Amino acid sequence: MWNSIVGSNIASNASPSIWRGNMLVINVKHAAWMQELSYLKAELMEKIKKAIPDLKIKDIRFEIGDIEKTAIAEIERELTLEKIPLTAEEEEFIDTVVNEIKDDKIKDIVRNIMTCDFTRKRMKKEKV
Repeated sequence: MWNSIVGSNIASNASPSIWRGNMLVINVKHAAWMQELSYLKAELMEKIKKAIPDLKIKDIRFEIGDIEKTAIAEIERELTLEKIPLTAEEEEFIDTVVNEIKDDKIKDIVRNIMTCDFTRKRMKKEKV
């Protein structure tokens, strides 16, 4: 979602790196982008809040870092997570939980979080 939230120009020079509490850390290519984005910090926070209203973001921190490695690591992580299917019991449990949620957007978010959580736990057990 990053590209659609901030636009391709910013996305090609900055990438979300890590989530610390209520703070999003964003890697930027160099100091000039760090300074530019610091001026746009409030606007970026509003865009993120608008795109993901349930995200409890209170601050953004910019750090100089490798954008390509961040993006590649995210893609590799997603590909690895897709290789491990959920069990029928896990899928049934997730369905039970999300069916209690009325809002479809929140339902999708919770489903994705729970799916990733079960998959990560399985990865640790199977050491994929």
